[in-house]
Amino acid sequence: MVLTEENKTDIYQATMEPGKRAFEVALFGDKVNSTANPLPAGFEEEVPFPYIFTNSNRTVSMLNGNTPGRDIGPGVILKVMAGDKIRARSFAWHLSEGDRTSNLPAEDIIANMLTLLTPNLANVGKGTAAQNITSDILQPGMEALLATHAASGLKPRAYINWILLDEEQFKEVSGSYGSTLIPDIPVGGNKQVLEANDGNDIEMKKNGISLCVCEQ
Repeated sequence: MVLTEENKTDIYQATMEPGKRAFEVALFGDKVNSTANPLPAGFEEEVPFPYIFTNSNRTVSMLNGNTPGRDIGPGVILKVMAGDKIRARSFAWHLSEGDRTSNLPAEDIIANMLTLLTPNLANVGKGTAAQNITSDILQPGMEALLATHAASGLKPRAYINWILLDEEQFKEVSGSYGSTLIPDIPVGGNKQVLEANDGNDIEMKKNGISLCVCEQ
């Protein structure tokens, strides 16, 4: 008998670029299509001529909490084991002036998260429970997740979220969920890194299903 302790790192990246669209939709869901938007002015530093023709960053996921269907961005659902560690990060940017409020009620955000989560659990979960999953079963976990949202002050109410659901009943694992508010972008500022758990490893307490998603 040979016992080994294997370390493996997998990277899941949503570039939003058209050339990788089919692969990324299969991994992150149709929000890759429905939130795709041409790179907005100000998102990053201008690329000088002639390098602009080799710049590969042409598309972003643009969210708007006042627009139904654009409040939730691409999300990844992973089968994880106790002891696994994940990190979740995204580049984030917002307008520094103008209306940055979000009027979408919490119940609508929860409903949209469930729309992303429910149909995909059957693909990564196991047994009859995964096939029969319903939004009613998942809703308490989504409510617990939204309760972690920090006040946004003058910033948009936009977050990167993560949650761990147990593999048997698909309920949230106690203490295994969280959110991080978008950084403040000053006038004229470019994109900044938005990281779950301040960029630290998030260790999975139990076998289960992990969801990471951005929303506004």
